This record gives sequence, C-alpha cells and structure tokens, in this order.
Amino acid sequence: MKFSVIKTDSFEYYNEVEEVIFPYYGKGDLYEQISNTLTREEQVANIRLFDFDKDVFFSLLDKINNEFNVLVSINFNYYQKDFIDILKEKNIPFMFYNFAKDFSTIKAMQMAGASEVCIVEDLCFSLDKIQDFRKEGLKIRIFPDVAQVASGCHDLPVLTNFWIRPEDVELYAQYVDTFEIWHNKNLSTIFKIYKQGQWKGDIREIITDYRDSLENTSIAPYFGQSRISCGKACLRGRCNVCFRIQELAERFNEADISILREKKEFKKNEPENA
Repeated sequence: MKFSVIKTDSFEYYNEVEEVIFPYYGKGDLYEQISNTLTREEQVANIRLFDFDKDVFFSLLDKINNEFNVLVSINFNYYQKDFIDILKEKNIPFMFYNFAKDFSTIKAMQMAGASEVCIVEDLCFSLDKIQDFRKEGLKIRIFPDVAQVASGCHDLPVLTNFWIRPEDVELYAQYVDTFEIWHNKNLSTIFKIYKQGQWKGDIREIITDYRDSLENTSIAPYFGQSRISCGKACLRGRCNVCFRIQELAERFNEADISILREKKEFKKNEPENA
C-alpha cells in the first residue's frame, strides 16, 4: 500500500509516506527540497513539472536520480516526444499528472510509455476491468479523500460519487497501487486517518466535496466491496445497494449503534537518521 502527498511545510509525517510530490516551476533548489524531505531509501520523489527549462532540468535530474528514486510527472496535453525519449534513455519512469476518465485515455497514456496512471470519477467503479492494465505493468493511482463526479453532474446523489472510506483502503489496495491524498489544508490529519484506517465521525469532515451528513461508524462493512466493480449500475436503475446502506446507516445512527472494528493506534515513527 503506497501513500503519496504533495510537499507542504506543515506536513508532519514525511517519514511515513512512500511518495512525496514536488511541484517544479523551474525555480528553487529542487535537490535541496528532496534531500531535506525524504528520509528512507525506498521513498519516491515525484517531480511534477510545470514551467521549466529542459536543459537545466535534465542537468538537475541527473544529480537527483543518482541519490533518489524518481518519478517524473508531465502534462499529457502538451508533452513533447523528444522529452519523453530522453526520459526513456535515462530509464527514468514518468507519468502524466492529467486524470484518466475513460479507458481510451488509460491506453493512450500506456502507449506513450507512462508507468502509472491516475484514474478518477466513474472509471473508479470499474476497477476489476482495469486490472488487465496492471497485469501489463501499468500502475494505478486514485484519490481516496474527495467525492468525485463529472463536471456538471453535481445534482446527482453524492453517495454515487467516488470516494473511499479509510476502513476500505486495504480492500482497494488489491486493485490500486498508489493512494494520493487530495487535501492540502489538513494534509497531516487526513493522512493519519487513512494510514490508521479508521474514522469515527461524519464522512463530510474528511471527504472533500461530500455535501451530505453521513456518520461513518454506521456504514455497513460491505460498502466498499459493493463499489469495486459496480459500474455505477445505480444510475441505470439496476442497483440500490449503496442507498440501502445509507438508509441502514441512518437507522444505526439514530439508535446510537456503531459497527466499526477497532484499529491499532497510529504512531508517528522517528526518522531513521534521528
């Protein structure tokens, strides 16, 4: 199970995550940022490229790649083939930071040579079908902590949006390689909750854009399993499992019944070089 967070000054658990994202605009000492942040040999520096000078970047990348595990993220809409060819020559894995919302985009990114793809929205309800790409070596990443729905579709029941309970991360880990935390403001708190795998509170307090009140301790344990490969059949009138789980959760909440299993207490590890 791999967690990824974006580099911020306030994050408290860099020694706990497997990947840190470093946005790069061509300014600042990227090597110093990475060396001052990563503390474990197996951690990955995901360099997310925006505005930069290609020659300057590759000179810097050679230095970084000698000491750290590197993943370069580039723009799928404007990427240059010669840039990708250099990455391939240097055996540096790369991905596109744009989201994949359909199978055609996944395939196109794979054909371009991406090692990982970030899927969102309805595509996340077909994780069983995406496993064929993983068998071919393509890694899959998702955002667990944001209620995802296609643009213009916000009037649909928020329960039909894609999001993951902290308790279901282990279940999704069978289908997904990387969990990238969406939150920035409360990044440490949200990461801690997902790392521990338990939340005793209202879902809308931890899931961005989740509008309705839903007590997490009242949700039936099979909620996550029912959404892995459902293809959002509820929108075609072929399934109502999630809605029944919500009704049951409301009754449990009214009766003050909790059905969450206890988790081990989260402990912050000290850096290995401390």
